[in-house]
Amino acid sequence: MKNQINVQHIKNYFSQKIVLILGIVLLIPVITSFVSSILAVNSSTDFIKDIYSILNASGNLGSEDAEVFRITRSFVSSYGITMTVLQFIFSLVVPSMWLFIYFRSKNPDPNKTPSGGLMFFFVIYIISIVSASLIILYAIFCGVLGFILAAGSNAVTGTDYEATVVMSVVFIVLSVVFILVGTFTLILSISGMKFFGAARKSMTSPNMIVSGKVYGIMLAIYAVFAILSGLSITIMGCIIPSIIDGIGLDVMGVFIIDSFVRRLVLPIILSGVATTLSAIPYILESKIALGYCRMAKSVPPTPNQYNPYNSYNPNNQYNQNNPYNQNNQYNPYNQVPPQG
Repeated sequence: MKNQINVQHIKNYFSQKIVLILGIVLLIPVITSFVSSILAVNSSTDFIKDIYSILNASGNLGSEDAEVFRITRSFVSSYGITMTVLQFIFSLVVPSMWLFIYFRSKNPDPNKTPSGGLMFFFVIYIISIVSASLIILYAIFCGVLGFILAAGSNAVTGTDYEATVVMSVVFIVLSVVFILVGTFTLILSISGMKFFGAARKSMTSPNMIVSGKVYGIMLAIYAVFAILSGLSITIMGCIIPSIIDGIGLDVMGVFIIDSFVRRLVLPIILSGVATTLSAIPYILESKIALGYCRMAKSVPPTPNQYNPYNSYNPNNQYNQNNPYNQNNQYNPYNQVPPQG
């Protein structure tokens, strides 16, 4: 049974312009990533073409080799574009769900609610919790393996000893990295699941369920990470050509690497820009989550039978605790019988 009072609170909140802006802004990094991926695929196919041209000019290719290059280039192009388009389609789901939540909330029909969109994100975060748990388990496995290798390094000598030490350090570092990633993802996923679950459950509950504070804080942290990561990728894309210019290679090597890298500069920069722009949706969603938390706290419990003006309980006894049950002439919803 829906609590129409809380349904209206939820619809009023999620019909704010910030929700519409979030749905639109989420499309920007999706489109930018799509363009950068297409450019990266084209760079890869052009790189294969350059290698073929160089080897063919040197007379080191036969007809069969030329066919292999043609098939390889065709496969890289078709596979890369197909995967990019599929990724683009799947990436549209999240902004579409936010737009769905907004327009369902704007619908004046009381039976049209954003429950479906809220449920979608609830399920997504359940899946994310499972994935984060698997990452942490993998991290623990890497850590245990690293310590086992470190403990057994004394039993070997020479290059085997050095290789064992290096492998143990690699596994321990991977363990720490995966634990951090898994932990952050797990906290975000649990808080996100609680937030969307609370918003959805509030529509069938006598009280607004308070949630979103931890989720909002985690999204703000992710926004900072996105800005730092995006700027790093963008700067890397800008300085890569200078790094390549300073590497001393043979003439053919310089030509191949320089040709390939310079074609990747623009996709790398676009990828960095997309990563930086992804901070904006994090910030907007953080504001939505924190705002919901404040809103839910400010809404008083709905009186019995989900009717704010109902002062009559299921046992046909007058409810003296109903805040709307005030025995005065100015209360149009006063159902207290006249005193005999």
